[in-house]
This record gives sequence, C-alpha cells and structure tokens, in this order.
Amino acid sequence: MASTGWCQPDGINRLVSSWWHQPAGVNLSDQPGNTKRHSMNNATGGSPSPVLLAVPQRILDAVVCRRLFGKYFKPSMLCAGGVKGEDSCQGDSGGPLFVRTPTGGHEVVGIVSFGDNCATGAPAVYTKVASFLPWVEDNIADGMMCTPPG
Repeated sequence: MASTGWCQPDGINRLVSSWWHQPAGVNLSDQPGNTKRHSMNNATGGSPSPVLLAVPQRILDAVVCRRLFGKYFKPSMLCAGGVKGEDSCQGDSGGPLFVRTPTGGHEVVGIVSFGDNCATGAPAVYTKVASFLPWVEDNIADGMMCTPPG
C-alpha cells in the first residue's frame, strides 16, 4: 500500500492498528481475550461509561458454544466469557475481542455480536474475524496508508 500522507481531518480521533492475524484454522479455545466496551456499566442498566473499559473474556470451545446457542451459533462465530458481572452489553456490538499475539501485540479475533442479556454468567457471541480474512485482504489490497501528522 502506498502512503498518501495524512488522511483524516484535524479533530477526528481514530485508533488504527497494523494488520496482523493468526494463520487460518488456529484454535483459539481457552485463550484469554479482552473486550473493549462503552456499554452499560452494570447488568441492570445505567448509563454508558464515558471511559473505555476492558473486560477479560475466556474464548470457549465451539462445541460448548453450539450446545449453548444451538442453531443460532454458526461456524463463523465464537463465544467467550461466562463470568457473572463481566460481559459485553447493549451498545458494544461491533466492538473488538482481542487476544495477545506471540510478539506481545494484540489481534482482533472477534467482533461483538449478541448475547443473552448482560453479565448474567452466560457467554457472549462474537463474529470470528478469521472467517472473513479473504474478504478483508481483498478489500485492503488497494487501500491507502495514512501517516499521522507531525
């Protein structure tokens, strides 16, 4: 990708990460992950947090997820969590589920999709990013790289 200089107007905050991913087919089961969220601050409602929160989540085996979610759980999904009081919630959909890379960085492996209420002790379901790698790579191939100002 060619660098074209600064691509965002001043005053707009963006967080951009480099593109690195696990090889397709890597088993993520039982890996620790973190969900970043701004959602309700507790299971009973309340206002969204003005501060980005990180919630530790354990990625579960697909067999467990299929048993819990039945026909709603597809091969392009993963589930994580299951600790009462720690969960993604309304307003978090589209947010990332990260795992640590072998080099100490972070990789987005899931995107918050749905769950059974909030923080009830049931895991949440995430779109599995690895299922869409060909599409992502096809769509960023002709993209442009932006360099930060100054």
